[in-house]
Amino acid sequence: MKIKKVKQGPFDIGVREDDNIVLSVTIGNAQIGGNLVKLGTEQLQKGEIKNPDLGQGKDLVGKKLTVVTNVLDVNPSSNKVSVTHLFINGTPTVFNYPPLAFDDMEVDEDGDILSLTATYSFSKKNN
Repeated sequence: MKIKKVKQGPFDIGVREDDNIVLSVTIGNAQIGGNLVKLGTEQLQKGEIKNPDLGQGKDLVGKKLTVVTNVLDVNPSSNKVSVTHLFINGTPTVFNYPPLAFDDMEVDEDGDILSLTATYSFSKKNN
């Protein structure tokens, strides 16, 4: 079993000060996996990420968010991996991996792992 590491970002997420920012992570292509979410050095959540509240925009501005997603290739029909990060109340809202214009997230053999590390920073969004 090999581990392929992919790094993406940092990407900027615009937030309004009074909005709560919520994150959801989806693993596609009938693969399985888990996640680790860190704000700065603080671990916020691990495992399945389904709409945890990251906090209010005013508390996130200037901070770095790291999302690590480890995907185990269990789909016998494909070695392709896809991951979607959805930021409710953030702009942009959706980050697709691989990006729609590319197709570079694939493991070599069945049973391999793809480890995606994506980093984001939060900035104040003008109304």
